[in-house]
Amino acid sequence: MATKLISPPLSCPWVTSREVIIKGLPRRRREWMVTKRNRVSAVTAMIVEPLSVVSSSAIQIHQWWEQNPNSLLLMTEATGGYSLASYYTSLGLFVISVPGLWSLIKRSVKSKIVRKTFVVNDVKKEPKQVAGEILSFFTRKNFNITDRGETITFEGKMVPSRGQAALLTFCTCISLASVGLVLTITVPDFGNNWFFIILLSPLAGVYYWKKASRKEEIKVKMMVGSKGRLDEIVVQGDDVQVEEMRKELQLNEKGMVYVKDARGLTHFLEHMVFKGSKLYLDRSEKKSDDSDSSRASLSSSSSTKTLVSLLHIVLHEPLCIIFIFFSRKALASMAVKCFSLYLILAAIVIGGVTSEYIEYNTKPRIVPEKINVHLVPHSHDDVGWLKTVDQYYGACVQNVLDSVIASLLDDENRKFIYVEMAFFQRWWRQQSNAKKVKVKKLVDSGQLEFINGGMCMHDEATPHYIDMIDQTTLGHQFIKTEFGQVPRVGWQIDPFGHSAVQAYLLGAEFGFDSLFFARIDYQDRAKRLREKTLEVIWQGSKSLGSSSQIFTGVFPRHYDPPEGFTFEINDVSAPIQDDPLLFDYNVQERVNDFVAAALAQVNVTRTNHIMWLMGTDFRYQYAYSWFRQIDKFIHYVNKDGRLNVLYSTPSIYTDAKYAANESWPLKTDDFFPYADKPNAYWTGYFTSRPAFKKYVRDLSGYYLAARQLEFLRGRDSSGPTTDMLADALAIAQHHDAVSGTQRQHVAADYALRLSMGYLQAEKLVASSLSFLSAAKSSTEKKNPGTKFQQCPLLNISYCPASEARLLSGKSLVVVVYNSLGWKREEVVRVPVSSENVIVKDASGKEVVFQLLPLSEIALRIRNEYVKAYLGRSPRDTAKHVLAFTASVPPLGFSSYVISDTGRTARGLSASYVTSGSMNQNVEVGQGNLKLRYSEEGVKITRHLSTKNQVTAEQSYAYYIGSNGTDKDPQASGAYVFRPDGVLPIKSKEEAQLTIVQGPLFDEVHQELNSWISQITRVYKGKNHAEIEFTIGPIPADDGISKEIITKLTTTMKTNGTFYTDSNGRDFIKRIRDFRTDWDLQVYQPVAGNYYPLNLGIYMQDKTSELSVLVDRAVGGSSLENGQIELMLHRRMQHDDIRGVGEILNETVCLPEGCKGLTIQGKFYVQIDKPGDGAKWRRTFGQEIYSPLLIAFTEQEGDSWINSHKTTFSAFEPSYSLPKNVALLTLQELENGEVLLRLAHLFEVLTCPLYAFPPLIMCYSYVLFVMAKVELKKLFHNKKIREVKETSLSGNQEKAEMEKRRLIWKVEGSAGEEVKRGEAVDAEKLVVELVPMEIRTLLIKFDDQIEMVGDKEQQHRL
Repeated sequence: MATKLISPPLSCPWVTSREVIIKGLPRRRREWMVTKRNRVSAVTAMIVEPLSVVSSSAIQIHQWWEQNPNSLLLMTEATGGYSLASYYTSLGLFVISVPGLWSLIKRSVKSKIVRKTFVVNDVKKEPKQVAGEILSFFTRKNFNITDRGETITFEGKMVPSRGQAALLTFCTCISLASVGLVLTITVPDFGNNWFFIILLSPLAGVYYWKKASRKEEIKVKMMVGSKGRLDEIVVQGDDVQVEEMRKELQLNEKGMVYVKDARGLTHFLEHMVFKGSKLYLDRSEKKSDDSDSSRASLSSSSSTKTLVSLLHIVLHEPLCIIFIFFSRKALASMAVKCFSLYLILAAIVIGGVTSEYIEYNTKPRIVPEKINVHLVPHSHDDVGWLKTVDQYYGACVQNVLDSVIASLLDDENRKFIYVEMAFFQRWWRQQSNAKKVKVKKLVDSGQLEFINGGMCMHDEATPHYIDMIDQTTLGHQFIKTEFGQVPRVGWQIDPFGHSAVQAYLLGAEFGFDSLFFARIDYQDRAKRLREKTLEVIWQGSKSLGSSSQIFTGVFPRHYDPPEGFTFEINDVSAPIQDDPLLFDYNVQERVNDFVAAALAQVNVTRTNHIMWLMGTDFRYQYAYSWFRQIDKFIHYVNKDGRLNVLYSTPSIYTDAKYAANESWPLKTDDFFPYADKPNAYWTGYFTSRPAFKKYVRDLSGYYLAARQLEFLRGRDSSGPTTDMLADALAIAQHHDAVSGTQRQHVAADYALRLSMGYLQAEKLVASSLSFLSAAKSSTEKKNPGTKFQQCPLLNISYCPASEARLLSGKSLVVVVYNSLGWKREEVVRVPVSSENVIVKDASGKEVVFQLLPLSEIALRIRNEYVKAYLGRSPRDTAKHVLAFTASVPPLGFSSYVISDTGRTARGLSASYVTSGSMNQNVEVGQGNLKLRYSEEGVKITRHLSTKNQVTAEQSYAYYIGSNGTDKDPQASGAYVFRPDGVLPIKSKEEAQLTIVQGPLFDEVHQELNSWISQITRVYKGKNHAEIEFTIGPIPADDGISKEIITKLTTTMKTNGTFYTDSNGRDFIKRIRDFRTDWDLQVYQPVAGNYYPLNLGIYMQDKTSELSVLVDRAVGGSSLENGQIELMLHRRMQHDDIRGVGEILNETVCLPEGCKGLTIQGKFYVQIDKPGDGAKWRRTFGQEIYSPLLIAFTEQEGDSWINSHKTTFSAFEPSYSLPKNVALLTLQELENGEVLLRLAHLFEVLTCPLYAFPPLIMCYSYVLFVMAKVELKKLFHNKKIREVKETSLSGNQEKAEMEKRRLIWKVEGSAGEEVKRGEAVDAEKLVVELVPMEIRTLLIKFDDQIEMVGDKEQQHRL
């Protein structure tokens, strides 16, 4: 322990002016109010205060001796030894101190009851508010209310204090030692044996320990005046508790006045503190909230640590009486006389003081009987936001990791958690082998722990669940490969709302024991704080129930420390200053601050464990500044004894919560939408940057197919791989990426990475298709020769491969690949330059096709955006779109040939184009689904039966984005949706309709205005309508923010209820203006009812069900009964003040200038009987996510068709997956193992054909149905050697994960645990899946294998 020095500078003023509270006193004592309890404290303060320098210097003492030669206490015998004066002085001090010591011991077990009347400083406070503060104060101190009458009685149990017992023992020991000293002089024959009487000193501590436990009663009566204002508060009880209440609530005692007086006196008294046997001075000042009402307190605040307490014991009241008797002059004169005694006692008792090295005790431990504060050092590092991912790494994150690792290596007790593997991978690649060895030791020891473990902290509203799984798996594989570790905790602290899929799929199914986050609705948080329900057991899936629940914690505030505890270089929080030579010494003050903040958090959480997040965005760039302060807080707070503080991690905290054996509230559904203020619902980002959201979704489906083809061909790390696309997609799931809340240059960086990843994957796909289509004897098996081309801009009708003129004898081969596990028949559309084309299948049979003209709008967009993206205009001018139906086997491809006949197509292949206007009644469609156009708008009609016809009217409108008001400046922006009215968008009366009818589908082209148009299609044999919209550039000349929506309006009686998907997986019931967890106060009736859509939305009544599926993440709602609306595009004029600092105003720049972004997209509408829509939503939704992959190559005559395989399937012939099972992942890993994921697509109570017996309607009957997949038929040309089931990310065996799973106690009933599919039998190799279950398998094949789809033996190197 360091020696402390008390030595303020001589130049410091002795006294500074401050208000001191006094009462009316007797005349002789009018300057000071000194009660019996604090009398010596006050006198000692007056002794100490007039001199600001206390030193053990011999020179200073010698000077004082020279000035006071006749002092009784300093006279010495000339012959040496002790003087008689010293002897009698010591004897006298002992005699007069005995009563004081005895009184102190007796009073230590009793309370001093006082009755005081207070008034409130802040007259604006309502009585209810003051009552709440009083209740909060006594509740924190574990008082209970025993009487709620006019006078409220609080009762609490006072327990003995170890520190007080030790103090009494110590003081008695000192006193008895003094007795021994006197007796050795008086009766020298017994010698030093007199000192053995100090062995009796523990009796004082024992007496206190046995007698100190007692009940305390505090009575509080609030006097409210006639005007409803609080006049007085009468409090009766222990004076210490009453005084603490007065200070905390900032009350004034009635009758007191304020006088300018000696602030320095009390300041010096309160900051003289003992540490062991040394004395130091705390020079810090507490900041007052109101400098005009600051006060000095004359009571002793730390009796166990102050020099005042020691003087109190040795001298007590009688000595002070002697001093007063000696001199009745002014107190200042008395202080000068008394100071001589104090100086000598200080020199004797304290000795010399210095400043020394302090070894902080930070060894972690949990103390069951105390409040345990888990300090979790962390840095939240956004993988792109205001800067790109690489800019953040170079400017910030690299510094964080360098600094943190160095700090951890300095002290084995320190801990740190890290989350974003995209950054850690970058840093890891740059480290030396020696550094890597050290870091691995840190990870193994638990000092550095990986939490969450994904490449990024993904968003939870706008990504598809497959993307969330993939990006997390990528990070988990890195951690497992490099460190052999498995993350235990989910850490989603910054996403703007939280999905049910995150809880059960991205939490429990990963093997996580807990999940933590910060952002929930402000109303929800307030209720959970009151009810102590911030920590819950979250059941995210009604289909999987308690088998996939997870302990979930919501932070009481944000993901940063309590106010005043951030310690980056430029942070303003006061650090602990424990060097007594420095003026701002503040240990006790900061300890008190820490304890107060911890007790406040304890009051809103269950058990005696709380967690503090010591860090926030991009912190720990200078980690020493954090760890140094955390070391000090742990050391000093633990020494203080009121709390136990430790370095911790969320894993340690979770284990401590589990060990408490507490029952927790049950949470279902999700935490959407999120609002942080009444007019600030974060629901705009559900749609922000819709083009980027579509790009991410398209490449996600492409990545799924590319990995399959990479496996079917055989992974070759020396050639093109999917790795770059995997990394780009993973980063794009970040909560400021796919969410659309990043700055524009960051969005461009994400898109560039995706584009580069696509180019690599495109080469892989082309080579794989060439390999798989090659004949058995072809050299293409080793060196694929077919050059396949693909068309990434096919969405804007640009495809050079299909538009090229087919010269004489040449034809275009179209290979169509199906990444789903079942056969598909789907219309393929490609642009062509000639109208004299026909389509044949691989056998040479002509197939039905349809030729359509390219509209003027489509041509304009094609020309502008090809030039914008590629920097050049299209060389060939496509005039038509060729459509034909492709029939493709599961996990395989089919081939078709497009030829130029030189003559116009006739007969069944012809399309008929007519024109009309909105003034006419136009009807198109096939079967029982019809489109009707009239002045009223577009109506989609479905005949469910002869008596049941449902019509949905479609329209467009836009919300005017709020610019904010004087009262609330909140505007609509990238995050926040705050509408300020809605305006309909109606078609121009003269608007023309183009009607295209043909053998495959009918479609109507409609232009509503100069910036909105759409094409509506109905397909032969299909019951849904496809609506393809084109929106933009949204006008911005008027300075109005516009948020474009489309509505579908019916007469259905939905009672405010609708259903939205959770990340494309489960559907969750929504009720307008309602929350299941709290009574919603509605401030934003539109924005507050918006929810994220990834798959779709539906509503139903007793007779029908209307479903809408989307092709990307959007926001949607049902704001009126029988109505659904989707937000499709946004262009804002203001920033929403959420940190991005940039207006959401996307533009596209061409040589002639920049203009607003135009987007194209699709949504799909189907009307069914109740319960029947689930089959379509699940199967067709999977087809939307995984569109057919199309590749092109040219041939001379039929040369390619005759020399290549034109049809292929990886499955056994005639086998396909059930339509309630999706093949999510088929990927060969670097170690040669194959990662396979199979997902059951249906929930319980959904589909009559696939989840229940087909003769029973699903909405009226509940049965549990299991799907089965036969692996032998899936890999029929491979011999499976081993199948190992794992967690969802493949980083641990499922059986081991289940053994370690924590089973939490739930308040009430958690429901029956759902039985999962049985383990995979090594012989049968059948995988069973229950509704909503996903099973992940790692498969090993024999080294000698047959290539898929081929009977020839191949050896894989």
